[in-house]
Amino acid sequence: MDNRCKCKRIDDMIWYEAAMISTFPGVFDGCDDNYEVECRLTEAGVISPSDSPDSETCAVVVYFDNASQADGFEARLAKYIEEHTPVKA
Repeated sequence: MDNRCKCKRIDDMIWYEAAMISTFPGVFDGCDDNYEVECRLTEAGVISPSDSPDSETCAVVVYFDNASQADGFEARLAKYIEEHTPVKA
């Protein structure tokens, strides 16, 4: 799995945080900020109703209640990134 899709895990806290537009070039073209990225990921089902998004202009931030939720998010995000990364000619 792409390390850019991995959640941070410290003690009982599990979260994902990244400046998505610069971290994944070409994937979020057309998004002005990470709030728009969060909306796009929510609409695509990457961020699920059980996740707790808390994004900022500069980064998408999502908190998880348990490792299972985080693992599911990582898998969904990796798949989304793979499917939406522009192919280089």
